[in-house]
Amino acid sequence: MKDIEVKDVVFSYGKDEVLNKVSFDLNKGDFLTIQGENGSGDSDIMMTDTINPLKSKFKGFHKTFKQGDLGLNLSSFLLN
Repeated sequence: MKDIEVKDVVFSYGKDEVLNKVSFDLNKGDFLTIQGENGSGDSDIMMTDTINPLKSKFKGFHKTFKQGDLGLNLSSFLLN
């Protein structure tokens, strides 16, 4: 089992779908870079409160997370 599994992330701005079944796995020590043009959905992957919880699955450390269990704290990056 991977340390973190993200499966089938779907997100849209109204009718404009920007993420369609994005999936990836991470192990301890792995690095992941997500980049894209403005409005392409790259930041939305990190802001899990905007992701459709009925279509997306987040697993980590032998636990399945639901919407509200996860989130990105940007201040931890900015203050270090």
